[in-house]
Order: sequence, then C-alpha cells, then structure tokens
Amino acid sequence: MPDGRVLRVDHDQACVYIVRRGRTYRAPMSEVETDARVPSARVHFGLRRSHGTETAEGVKLRKGSRTNHRHRRFGDLTGAARPGAKVRTTAHEEFGIDVTTQPFRVVEAWLESMVDKNYAGATSLYLPEAEIHTPDGPVAGRRHIRAALEDSGWTVDLDEAILHGEDRNVSVELPEGSSAPVTSFTIRRGSIEAQWLGVEPDWEPVSEAPTVDIEVVNRTGVPDRAVSYAESRLDHLVDQIPDTVHAARIKLSMSANPTALVPAVAESTIDLGGDFLRVAASARTLNEAVDQVLAKLRSKLESRRDRRRHNPAGLPAADGTWRHGNRPSELLPYFDRPADERELVRHKTFAPSDMTLEEAAWDADLMDFDFFLFVELTTGNDCMLERTESSYVVRGLVGERPEAFTNGLGFEFVDDEPATRSTAAAIEVLDESGAPFHFFINAKTGRGNVLYRRFDGHYGLITPSTESGYPAHS
Repeated sequence: MPDGRVLRVDHDQACVYIVRRGRTYRAPMSEVETDARVPSARVHFGLRRSHGTETAEGVKLRKGSRTNHRHRRFGDLTGAARPGAKVRTTAHEEFGIDVTTQPFRVVEAWLESMVDKNYAGATSLYLPEAEIHTPDGPVAGRRHIRAALEDSGWTVDLDEAILHGEDRNVSVELPEGSSAPVTSFTIRRGSIEAQWLGVEPDWEPVSEAPTVDIEVVNRTGVPDRAVSYAESRLDHLVDQIPDTVHAARIKLSMSANPTALVPAVAESTIDLGGDFLRVAASARTLNEAVDQVLAKLRSKLESRRDRRRHNPAGLPAADGTWRHGNRPSELLPYFDRPADERELVRHKTFAPSDMTLEEAAWDADLMDFDFFLFVELTTGNDCMLERTESSYVVRGLVGERPEAFTNGLGFEFVDDEPATRSTAAAIEVLDESGAPFHFFINAKTGRGNVLYRRFDGHYGLITPSTESGYPAHS
C-alpha cells in the first residue's frame, strides 16, 4: 500500500482528498478510518480503478504517524523514517527480507512473512538461542520454531494489526473476532530474542536495560589520555540518562591543518532503542571538544523529553508556530586544502523513502545535521533541507508546494530550480562559492545530489540509488 498525505477533508461531499507524488486521489469518507480524517495526516491507502479513474480505499493512519495520539511514548519505536535505520542487519537477505535494528520493522517483517506463508523467512528472523513461549511450553531451535509457526495457523490482515511497544518489547493488537493467537516479541539487534504466542508475555522490566556498548573511535594524532577522558565522560552521561541507552559512540579527530584555531573535533551518537541522537563540536583541545559535545547531548536529550512530554503527537502548536528541538550547530571548520589537492574521497549512496517536510526537519534536528537530503512525499521531488538559525531552507520544491502543511512552521523555499550539472561542474561551483555544500541535479542520473566539504578539506558526495531504504544525511 502506498503512503500519502491528507490534503483536505470535505464533509459536505463526505470524502477525503489524498496527495502523493503530485497526484491527488479521492476517497469516500467510509473508506477512511476516523483517526486519519485530519488534514496533513500521513496515511496508507489502496487504489481502486474504475472506468479509468483511480480512487483511494482502505485509508488508514500510518503506523507511528505523529498525528496518532495513541503513541504516547513517541520516539521510542516509531516516527519518521528512522535515522537509525542505516544500522541494517544482513542475516535475512537470502530470504529477501531487508530489515533494520528498529524493533517495529522486525515485527512487521515477521507479519509479512507469516501472511505470505514464508515460514523459512519468518524463521530467519529469530536468534539462534531464541524461544517461543506457547500454551504447551517453550519451543527452541530453528527446526522446532518453524514447525510451531506452521502449526499456529497465524494469519491476519496486515492493515488491521496495530503494533504497540516500549524499548525492545513489541505487542501485536489484533482486530476483534480475529482467530489468530495473540503474540508479543522481544527484539535484540534486528532479530527476535523471545516470542509469546497464545500466552501473555513475561517481559523483563524495561529498567533492566542491557549493558551499554560505549565505543571511542580515535583518529591519527589522538593521545590515549584523550580517549580515556572521552570514555569516562560519556559513560558518566549515559548513567544519568533515564531512557534506555543501547549504544553510545564518540569519535575524536585532529585537524589536518596545523594552523587551525580549533583543530580538535568530537562527534557523538547515542542509540536510544532505534532513536538516534548525534552532535559534533570543535575546540582548541580534545578535552574541550568532548566537554562541548556532551553538553550538546544533554541539551538535546532535555529538548527531546520536553517535546515528547508537551507534544507527544508531534503536531504543530495550535497557533501554527514551530519549535526547533535545537539550534543548528555551528559548521565545523574544515581544512582549506589547496584546490589542486582536493579529491572526491567519500561517496554515500542511499535509497530514499518518501518523507514530509516536518519529518525531514524532525530527523535533521534529532541528528544535528546541517543539511538533509530526502524525497518529499507529496511531490516526489528530490529535496535538500538546510537548517538555519531561524528556519529550514528547502531546495527542490518549485511551483507546487505543500504549503497547506507548512504555513507558520518556519520553512523557507528557494524559488530557483536546482541547476543540472555534472559532478565535476558542481565541484567548480562549490570551490567558487566557498559554501560548505551544494545541491544540484546530476546530469547523468537526473536525481538530486549534494556535494559537501569534508573536515579534511576533500569532497564528499551524497547520491540516491534505486533500492528501497532510508534517507541519507551528513
């Protein structure tokens, strides 16, 4: 089922209009669930063709949508296309199943496999030591787990299954009258660790979180004492975070420019069960950079808790104002390497999933990105969102724009069409302008690309691919 966005609700005509990739579809009110009858709501829907006209049917609110009031712990397991989704697991690829470590996505893959009677694929989602708890006792081992799944007779309309969860634990709410047994899961790193099938779950308390994996990555020129300092400070911060932390990482590096005023750089990422926070800071010394980056993390964690507490659905305020999670960080200084020495040394390819402007802004704030490349849901355009002190600047949307959803939300649109040029020409433009990044349409692929300056003075390039997946960022 495709994703779309509710354009408007016409109560007089008893219908709802949904927009997706520049096309508008009409849906009778009877085909739209109550929670989805909200302008700007992101929805799943089916298509029906009759006499050459396509209409929407079976319109349901997208799971994890920020317009869904039922997800009170917004941000734990659901929301926009997850920045953490780049942490993929490859254990299931031979069965054509591509999932991430995000718990809801693992359960969705299990549901899809069971509906398709792909028992081998469903079994591949379990850890080797996993157990299924049934009324007849526990089942362990891949062969026995597969037999249990085949005997369960478990099937249900995917559109009717609602997922609920906290931390690593996910339960499946079934429609009234369903013959399928109730089921719940515990997920660990992209695989099923435990399942309860036909019995109530015996979950461990959420407070009993697994040991946090703290990693310090040090580049050339970073002394051991700076690594020890970063590890101890990050460990202290993790102990103070009330949310469950699955992993924490900090990267230390020194500028290649010996005359740089702020040569030390620290970058840190924290995994809150699929919800990722990322910050970066530069300073004169590595210890100062570590202190700054951890202060930013504390600020971002407070902002995240405040946002969830006062606005759990993630909707705009009643007065239409937009609240940034954090101010964009100052651009890190980069080594002004001579032009004839610069090379394109990093090429990131990603498979974009459609996002709304608000979702792109949310992810850019959460990950502290200065720019964010994505595909805009209602038009299908490749776009770049740039964070500034007072707004989000959007490039790639010219003419038709989803202004009904962005009025008062702090978005500014660049009226000029992105230039179409080769990568070599884009490098020339970036050198002449002195800007930190440049958005353009690749003359060879016709897709939106971003060329950016790396910390070491070389270039990086972000390009979309044709595979399914999630957006990229820098």
